[in-house]
Amino acid sequence: TFYETLTDAENEQNQLPLDYTNQTNPQQIYARVENGTYCHAIAEFGLNVIQVPLVNAASALTQCDTDQDGSASFNLTVSESEVLDIRQNDILVTYHETMEDVENNNISIPNPSAYSNTSNPQTVFIKVTNTVSNCYVTIPLDLIVNIPPTINSSSIEICDNNSNSFNLLDAVDDLIGTQTPIDVTFYSNITDAQNGQNPLDTNYTYNSNNDTIFIHALNTDTGCAAIGSFNLLVNPSPMANQPPDLIACDDDFDSMLIFNLSQQTPFILDTQDPNDYSVDYFELAEEAIDNTNAIQDLNYLAFDGQTIYVRVENNQTGCFNTTFFNTVVNRKPEVNIPDQTVCLDNLPLIVSAETGFADDSYVWSTTATTPEIEITQIGTYSVTVTSINGCQTTSTFNVIESEQATIEFTETVDFSNPNNITVTISGIGNYLYVLDHGVPQESNVFYNVTLGPHTIEIIDLNGCASAIKDIVIIDAPLFFTPNSDGYNDTWHITGVNQLEGTIVNIFDRYGKLIKTLTSSSPGWDGTYRGEPMPSNDYWFVAYVKKGDISFEVKRHFALKR
Repeated sequence: TFYETLTDAENEQNQLPLDYTNQTNPQQIYARVENGTYCHAIAEFGLNVIQVPLVNAASALTQCDTDQDGSASFNLTVSESEVLDIRQNDILVTYHETMEDVENNNISIPNPSAYSNTSNPQTVFIKVTNTVSNCYVTIPLDLIVNIPPTINSSSIEICDNNSNSFNLLDAVDDLIGTQTPIDVTFYSNITDAQNGQNPLDTNYTYNSNNDTIFIHALNTDTGCAAIGSFNLLVNPSPMANQPPDLIACDDDFDSMLIFNLSQQTPFILDTQDPNDYSVDYFELAEEAIDNTNAIQDLNYLAFDGQTIYVRVENNQTGCFNTTFFNTVVNRKPEVNIPDQTVCLDNLPLIVSAETGFADDSYVWSTTATTPEIEITQIGTYSVTVTSINGCQTTSTFNVIESEQATIEFTETVDFSNPNNITVTISGIGNYLYVLDHGVPQESNVFYNVTLGPHTIEIIDLNGCASAIKDIVIIDAPLFFTPNSDGYNDTWHITGVNQLEGTIVNIFDRYGKLIKTLTSSSPGWDGTYRGEPMPSNDYWFVAYVKKGDISFEVKRHFALKR
């Protein structure tokens, strides 16, 4: 057993644990040795703790891989200045691959200034030994080999353009992929790429259709870089020859026409093999460039002055070019002459095909070449109108004859109720009968016609002039209301002003003569000697003269107040 003092050892008290930390340096320790009997012996020894070398932790060493194998040459000794930052005497530094090698002094790294790692990452060990005390300390040293960016050295294909230029940054995705963070610089030769001199503008102007360009790719986190190259292959763009405009005559006067766009393809391709190229048509220039919304039905309804855009694409390289042409829908003369009527009483008939365009020409079936002609004979006629662009319209029409109706007489029954009118006419036309500008009718009889003046019109359905006659329905009103309201304030025979010489005598119900009226009198106002007569029935006797005819009419009427 072990004790800190001789007394404790003799008295066998305050025994020390076997795992003991010294309290002073140096320190004496007493050992009590017994043999199982009463007898014992006490021995002493000293504890002397010698300090190991003073060291710092070692920072990891990093190298960039040069051949993508994950291995590099490290100078391990560069870490000594960090580990031993103060001068110490009697120090020995050795390097070992494992802790087992540290403990076996015979196994160390033979050439630490040029050590190639065996794994990545790898930890080796620095052993710092005090050569006097043989005490040592071990420090782990991490070795890390950073892999430089991988460059896909392949060909980059582009399409020729008018500026002979290419943005080199557009090739980065193909060359570097998704590696980050990578800074790239382009050079025209390997020497400039290695020396980092004369970098190329990323807006690169190519000199041929197969330029070799060098790329320097730097990982900005690790500082590792790689140099590669690629060929910039410039594929020619197809020819897109501008075809002539599509020109045709309108077919229905709306300035729109269906064109077969495919007829332009041979002009656009010219000598290029149609099996090697795709030709598509578009309504907008942007759509032709983006290859979106191509016109599917090439029998296309276009309007006059519309621009159609064309995209020609190489089926193998995808390179394309664009062109355009216009659709021209020439005006078709608008002529539509309906069937005509020549009126015998209004010769000649003038028929016009005038379009309003001074450059239009006219050819009639009569051989006339004027915009209008005179016709006196019935028959079938035609006219062909040609525009300055050669567009034609032909109109064919028939000419029939007719005439204004002659009203022979109108038959009315005076002093009848209801009053009817019968009209008798002559003529070769097809006629309708109209009373007082009302609805035309085919019948020549008008029923229940009111008293007073009326107008009869005979319309020729073939377009000749109408015949008009004014008539008067003569009859006596059944009542009147002399109340000064402007309606029926006087009483007289209707139309009496046309019956010159007619005399009308008015009597009361007892036979007393109240008023005598002539054909020119304004009518009875319902008074007798200035006094108003009462509401009642009154009688009249009319001695009517109608031309050479004279007759007498007796009736009664009412005065209402």
